[in-house]
Amino acid sequence: MTIPQIFTCTICTALMLLWAVFVLVHPHLSIKKYPIFFFSFFSLFALQLFLYQGALLLVTLTVTSILLVNFTKKLYSLLYIPLGYIVNCVIVHIVVIVIHQSTGISIEEINYNIFYLIITSICTIIGSTPILYLFRILFQKYLIRI
Repeated sequence: MTIPQIFTCTICTALMLLWAVFVLVHPHLSIKKYPIFFFSFFSLFALQLFLYQGALLLVTLTVTSILLVNFTKKLYSLLYIPLGYIVNCVIVHIVVIVIHQSTGISIEEINYNIFYLIITSICTIIGSTPILYLFRILFQKYLIRI
């Protein structure tokens, strides 16, 4: 990957996870805290891509989850960032397959073309929003009481 591709991918990933945090946590987290999460996601994912170290994903999810618990003061929010990451991974794969099947564009081109990265990220955010809201409702209804 080139430097612009890495930064585009990192920004898109950070925005997708930031949106997941917003959907799942919104009333419990001050708007002023979101830039901290964006910078955390961006810097840790960029480090992961530059160093080619997949193990840093665990560090990224752990550090940002602990940060979220610290900011919200709610222990159950520890699950939100990994949940958002998993939902986004599933949706982004579905979006890439749909783009590939409907247009015939190769998956490699979708993954390495900046324009397609942005389109894929926007579609992922749109597709993940109702699923994340459903999880939020289920958490509020069942998990928080536990």
